[in-house]
Amino acid sequence: MSILIVVGSIYAASALRLEFEGRHFSMKRAYAGELPNQLYEAGMRTTLLLFAVLGALALLALVPKVRIPLLTYLGTGSLYIYLLHPLILKQLGPYDTTGWVDSRSKIVLYLLATVLLALLLGSKPVRLATRWLVQPRYNWPFKSSTL
Repeated sequence: MSILIVVGSIYAASALRLEFEGRHFSMKRAYAGELPNQLYEAGMRTTLLLFAVLGALALLALVPKVRIPLLTYLGTGSLYIYLLHPLILKQLGPYDTTGWVDSRSKIVLYLLATVLLALLLGSKPVRLATRWLVQPRYNWPFKSSTL
């Protein structure tokens, strides 16, 4: 079923001749121009978000019933990925990180870079270095005081 969702999404994007530009991926800029242009921009963003939802559903449908060590390990590190990636995005804020995405091959490259970033943030060295930030220990409220 998930393969059909992915193939259907790709086919729909090709059939509609949708051309996403880098500015659509960042979603930081306000809609510019007159009302027709603003409606077009809103439609492109909505379409991009719908494809993202379809892709997420397809990935969820691909989750196997058995344990796969790499996926299980990354799943246990998903809190680290979720909490640490905004820190990296904040540092990249002044730079236009999506402006170069203007073709399908560059979209694939961009997606691969995001997957590699997630793998890095979920890795054991990053988890060990940032455990104090992501999973702090709260022993002090539970210590018994001798009054």
